[in-house]
Amino acid sequence: MLGLAVLAGPHLWSRPAAAWPHARTLATLLTTVSAAAAAPLLTPAPAMLIASPAAYGAAFLSVPAAITTLVRDTTTHADRMPTLAAFTACSPRARPSDRGLPAGSPTVRPRAPRSPGRHCSAP
Repeated sequence: MLGLAVLAGPHLWSRPAAAWPHARTLATLLTTVSAAAAAPLLTPAPAMLIASPAAYGAAFLSVPAAITTLVRDTTTHADRMPTLAAFTACSPRARPSDRGLPAGSPTVRPRAPRSPGRHCSAP
């Protein structure tokens, strides 16, 4: 179900993304992803267990596209890459210890040091 919804997602969101303001598109996508993720917690009904992955799959890959479009249209050309880098570098990431891996595990890439205040807050 999730895979089929992921395939349908770009088609479903193309018209709203073209017609709505970019911030509204992003807000709607984030709301859809959040509601779809939380829905099975509200009720374990079989229909919800089908609708939740369908809604989540249809929306979650459109979020990065909506962010990129919003950044492209609201920043200067020179500021685009640093702004997108800030979205990427400042997004929550699981730490090795959160995944049950030791900090020196060879499967964990070392993090690049961040400069506090430049693009995001200190870790």
